[in-house]
Amino acid sequence: MAFTLLQVGDELKTMNLSGALSSALTLPTGVTLATDTVPRFARFSKFAIVVNTPSKPIVVSSSGEVFPLGLTAPTSAMTMTAGAAGGLTGAYRGLYTYRLYDSDFNIISESGYSPDMANALTVSAQRITEGFTVSSEQANARVLYRTTANGGVYFTSHIVNNNLDTSYSDNNADDSLSILEAPELGTIPEDMRLICSWGGRLWGVTKSHRDQVRYSESGKMYAWPELNSFYAGRVGSDEAGVIGFAPRRNMLGLGKKGEFCAVSGTSRSNFVQVTLTDQLGVDSQESVAIYRDTAFFLWRDGVYTWDDSGFKCISDLGNVRTWFATDDVLSRGHFYKAFGSIDATTMRYRLFLVSAASSATGTIDCWVEYDIRTGHWFGPHVTTAFSPTCAFEAFGANQLFFDMVGSDEGFVSIDQEDRNDWGDAIAMSAKTKPFTPDPDRTHYFGDLSVMVEKAASGTLLITPTVGELGSNPKDPYSRYLKRERQRFNSLGYGRVAALTFTNNEVDVNPVIYGIVIDDVNSSGRR
Repeated sequence: MAFTLLQVGDELKTMNLSGALSSALTLPTGVTLATDTVPRFARFSKFAIVVNTPSKPIVVSSSGEVFPLGLTAPTSAMTMTAGAAGGLTGAYRGLYTYRLYDSDFNIISESGYSPDMANALTVSAQRITEGFTVSSEQANARVLYRTTANGGVYFTSHIVNNNLDTSYSDNNADDSLSILEAPELGTIPEDMRLICSWGGRLWGVTKSHRDQVRYSESGKMYAWPELNSFYAGRVGSDEAGVIGFAPRRNMLGLGKKGEFCAVSGTSRSNFVQVTLTDQLGVDSQESVAIYRDTAFFLWRDGVYTWDDSGFKCISDLGNVRTWFATDDVLSRGHFYKAFGSIDATTMRYRLFLVSAASSATGTIDCWVEYDIRTGHWFGPHVTTAFSPTCAFEAFGANQLFFDMVGSDEGFVSIDQEDRNDWGDAIAMSAKTKPFTPDPDRTHYFGDLSVMVEKAASGTLLITPTVGELGSNPKDPYSRYLKRERQRFNSLGYGRVAALTFTNNEVDVNPVIYGIVIDDVNSSGRR
């Protein structure tokens, strides 16, 4: 069952298919959520993983159950003593772990192994009494692992389906043990700050080792052996370390501040890391979005894509470099706060940022959009209705996905067809280039005609500026949108003429098809 998980303040809530939020989910004992940093989510099978804001990584099921993803391994070794007569003969060793099941008996977490026994136990035609401890955490089972007679490899022997019993009388014949060797296990670090799902595994980076990438065992979100790790790129080249994951089909991108690496392969034995470039990097994990095996992300001088052909600066290709390479439009010092998403319906990459006007407060207050089909950029856009805090894709009751925006005010919104900003008008302003046959001559600009798309209501204000460059504008004309074509008096004399079109009415969407200025004649030369 699809579900949408949100962090709302210091609470976790799910959103149903109609957009209604649940009550706060019950967190595991001792787990709290920070509100001064960004939650990071990953999907694994039918579960959602949350790190960075929880005091330890947690996993959420579709039914709203919340569990710790990691369980602390036992600190005491298994004890083995000879018991009553039985079928075991030889030298044996044992280990045990703590395990947590959900209500559907899915394995949510299994701890690392207990310490090794100091000595093996030798028995002759006897049972073995195995002693173990209970978990102080949310475990509800213990898994017992044992060697075969005189062997050194561990196999699953028995599962104690409670967190109460402290002993088990083992008379399991060697050939009744699991045919599979005991799996590699290990507990996920509590200070995980980045998380993603790729290649059937979870991948993460901790706060304490920012250059080191850790990964889980294949198919096991809870098993994080210490050997499953490597250092990304140039270690210690900066304090930020790995900033963002970019999981594509066959490669996992690792973005740092000035370096972009990638991992390929399927297992520890054949994972290969390469540095793709040391000429760019990633500024924000939340800016990374994947669409059709292409990664979109923000770096210090623009928005880039990474695909099979390499890297491209699509903001440069769209001729909007000044948005990102100067502080005139956006606050570059707050790029690390940026977040983005893909709207698959409109095929646009949407990126939310801090505008230059808000650089003092660092508040996200605008967004820009890149049309994947045409390569055109739109924006910067603003809203007065709310302060954006996140962008995400939600599954609706009609089996479609919707691109949604969360707000600091505590609600989420979707795009609408009506032209209004949650009831307020959206101001429109468009200015033509200066018109002139010859800037060295004074001209007479005749009658003005404006063609628009006919609408049920609305008025378009047209403000002429005629004279020298920088002349004061004249009084505006009122263009009624109920008429497809409307004619106005002559614009007058000047070297240049320009027009500014404005509208600030709720649900009015002016479409201008063309303008005509009659009888443009020269009357003198400078």
